[in-house]
Amino acid sequence: DEGPLEKNPWIAALERALGGGLLAHAKLVEWSGKPDQVLDVSTLGKTKARRVLLVGVGPAAERTAARLRSAVATAVRAS
Repeated sequence: DEGPLEKNPWIAALERALGGGLLAHAKLVEWSGKPDQVLDVSTLGKTKARRVLLVGVGPAAERTAARLRSAVATAVRAS
C-alpha cells in the first residue's frame, strides 16, 4: 500500500528481522509505495533471503487487476 510503511505489519516484522534500518532507508530514498516504485534491500544475512524487494502498488482504492499485473512485472524485471 502507498502510505506510511511503519503501519504495515509485514514491514514492521521485516524491520525487526533486519535489526532496524529498513524504515530509515526507505525514508532516505523517499520510497512511498507509489505504483511500480521499487526498493531493493540487502538483508545482510539476517534472513533466509539475501535481499528483499518492495514494489509499490499505490492506494487500495485505486488498485486494479492491471495495476497489480504491472507491479508483478516490475518485480520480475527488478529481481
